[in-house]
Amino acid sequence: MYNKISLKNNLRVITYPMEKLRSVSVGIWINIGGRFENSQNKGISHFLEHLVFKGSKKYSCEEIKQGIEGTGGALNGFTAEECTCYLAKVLDKNILRTIDILSDMVINPLIPADEVEKERGVIIEEIKMYKDLPRHYVHELLDSLLWPNHALGMNLAGTVETVSRISGQDLFDFRAKGYSAANIVMVICGAFDEKKVIEKIKKIFTRISAGRQTEYVGFKLRQTSSRLNVLNKPTEQTHLAMGYPALKRDHPRKFVLSLLHTLLGANMSSRLFKEIREKRGLAYEIGTSIKRFADTGAFVVH
Repeated sequence: MYNKISLKNNLRVITYPMEKLRSVSVGIWINIGGRFENSQNKGISHFLEHLVFKGSKKYSCEEIKQGIEGTGGALNGFTAEECTCYLAKVLDKNILRTIDILSDMVINPLIPADEVEKERGVIIEEIKMYKDLPRHYVHELLDSLLWPNHALGMNLAGTVETVSRISGQDLFDFRAKGYSAANIVMVICGAFDEKKVIEKIKKIFTRISAGRQTEYVGFKLRQTSSRLNVLNKPTEQTHLAMGYPALKRDHPRKFVLSLLHTLLGANMSSRLFKEIREKRGLAYEIGTSIKRFADTGAFVVH
């Protein structure tokens, strides 16, 4: 069964022991992401996530990787609109060391100046790469129509301009404000000694300040007519995406929306796939998707 505790500084820990396994997964989830940014610092959450892997007070970049991947484990991280996550999957015997490595990455990243500059170039190339991929870029353009002049309508990685002006101090300040105990949920699932794991987490995380939960700018739908954005580019295919305002993540009718998604375009048995591709041969790829956020959402046909 699931167990949940809150430390004195409001950091939450969720555990789910599974005794029959030999592996364990651990994730540090932080209540910070793309929609907590603005037009001046867009992309800073993603930038910071990259740099956290570059070394901490206790572990160098290579020690972070070898400490988990060198023992057969998997290490990763990602940034989304409403959260940032650092996660690992390891053998049960390595869980305490893995918690130590992940936590030091999050609590004590070095963010060295030379790595900031190197990673800045990497992220700028990533932004350019997705602009060169129409099947991805069409969704970026659609987001700007669904959520105009709002963080949700901006590229998660930012723009060349915003990433170019983010400084090392900006990253330190953003981490200090967002990576507080009140914003962190730690989840452990698999084979582990629950008592030892909780003791380890308490020993590490009770030292950090509680802080406050970060807040984002909400979105209010004010659209009164259709919106259109057309980008002409000399490629061999046309990419089309249509979006409709939909339900927030915890809306009571969210399962109705999921059913509509399954019927229309979730798989090869869906109506759009059978009609557009199988029956008429008009497109190679067609489907639907759902975007769910705390206060808004979208239903997309692409």
